[in-house]
Amino acid sequence: MDYTVAIDTSQNAQRKILEEAGRSGIPYALVVDISNKVTYAGHPMDPAFSSALDKAANSASDRRTKCELPLITQSREELMAMPAKELKKILTDRNLSYEGLFEKELLVEKIIEFCSKVKYSV
Repeated sequence: MDYTVAIDTSQNAQRKILEEAGRSGIPYALVVDISNKVTYAGHPMDPAFSSALDKAANSASDRRTKCELPLITQSREELMAMPAKELKKILTDRNLSYEGLFEKELLVEKIIEFCSKVKYSV
């Protein structure tokens, strides 16, 4: 499979989606587009499933406008003077985790290592 599969261990989807749609059997596939509209509901081997999946994936990728973020050029001292919230934003804007970085110094080290030499597009 070349798509994300969700597992409904609590059976919420079973109750809220399948039963309301009058469906009870599996396999059953839903394709949900970027506006949360169900664009396909049925068997995953139906050729319409693949077509709906491709269309949803293409519209999602077309919607994304790439934005290049600038290199971080501030010195270590300038970064240390910034609030931790701003340092965390620099990392999250670039999809970099700050999990486990509890000291401001560690945030600054990661920014210098990953954000002063590499440009990120989001």
